[in-house]
Amino acid sequence: MAAETLGKRLDGVRLDTTSSRRGNMKAIVEEVRFELDIRGYKDVKILVSGSLDEESVSELRDVVDAFGVGTFISSAKPIDFALDIVEKDGVPCAKRGKLGGRKQVWRKWDDLSYALTPANTKIDGMEPILEKVMENGETLIKPDHNSARKLLLSQLFNESLFF
Repeated sequence: MAAETLGKRLDGVRLDTTSSRRGNMKAIVEEVRFELDIRGYKDVKILVSGSLDEESVSELRDVVDAFGVGTFISSAKPIDFALDIVEKDGVPCAKRGKLGGRKQVWRKWDDLSYALTPANTKIDGMEPILEKVMENGETLIKPDHNSARKLLLSQLFNESLFF
């Protein structure tokens, strides 16, 4: 329906399936490709994203035109998240497969463990790491790039070499 609605303006489609709702992604891509092709949209590209790792990219490379990879490009253990609407006018809401309502991410710096809770929950021994930076289009916190750089370098290298 989207292809028929957009017609020649459609350059590509993005299939985004999170790990919690993943089915057979290759079969899903092949079905979409088939449906596009029989409707005359053979030039429409297919991009896949959503909890992709090197194994899934390798498995899909012959049926996909492009990949959106973010979570698994780090050598650190990732916190898998997406930016979705989860609350409207103070009322929790979310699309299927997502948790509704505002949340807080908590970090224990000793072992880099983390936890996710509703926004107004507290966890002893853990530090909240999300903070509001904008409200009604206004910036609440100005970024301090020098402090961010210093923190990054101290985590990557022995900070006594630089400071």
